[in-house]
Amino acid sequence: HFEEYREDVRLKLVKCGCTQVDVVLAHLRNPSFETLLTYHSVMVWSNANFHAAEALGDVLADAADEGVGVVICCYSMKEADEGVGISGRIVSYLPCTFGYVQGGEELTLQPNTKQLQEWPKTAPIMEGVEKLSGGPESMHLSIEKKIGVFSAVTVANWSNRVPAVVVNLAAGKRQAAVVVWNCRPGSSAVSQHGWVESGHGMRL
Repeated sequence: HFEEYREDVRLKLVKCGCTQVDVVLAHLRNPSFETLLTYHSVMVWSNANFHAAEALGDVLADAADEGVGVVICCYSMKEADEGVGISGRIVSYLPCTFGYVQGGEELTLQPNTKQLQEWPKTAPIMEGVEKLSGGPESMHLSIEKKIGVFSAVTVANWSNRVPAVVVNLAAGKRQAAVVVWNCRPGSSAVSQHGWVESGHGMRL
C-alpha cells in the first residue's frame, strides 16, 4: 500500500511537468547534501519515524540555503511525536508551528485572497487551483502560522480556518522558499484519507 501511495505522488508530479521525480525512503536513510543539490525542490512527508530526523532537517536547511525549495507535508510537523516529526535546523525555517492530527469532516481549500494580493510572488501557487477537497476525513495538523516571521505568507486555509498552504519566502542567506502543505500528499486514488482526485490537488 505504501508503495502505491508513493507512486501516486510521484506520477502526479510527473504529470504536472516535473522532468525527474525520485523517491527517497527517509525512514531508511537520508539523502546527502550533494544529492539534494541536483534537484529543483524536495517534498517531505512522514507516516513513520524518520531514519534520523535531526540530520534530515539539517541537510534540508542546507539545501534551502543553496536554492533548493522544500515542501513539508503531513505528518512531518506532528507535535509530541519524536521521530515522525522533522527536527534539526529546518524547523527554524518553517512558517508554522507543529500541530496535532485533526480530521473527521470534509474540508475544502479556501484561497487567502488578501495575502495573495499583498505578496504577488506567492500567486503562482494558486494558479489553476479552483477547488480542492481534503476528502471525507481531511486529515491535517492543527498548525498555526508563526508570529513575527515577516516572510511567512498564508496562501490558503482549510474551511475550518486552519492554515492549509503557508510559504516562508526566501530571506537572508536562505535562497529558496520553504512551504508547508498541511495535507497528506497522496490522493483518493490510493487512500481513503487522501484529497479528492477530481479536484485540483495535483495542480497545487
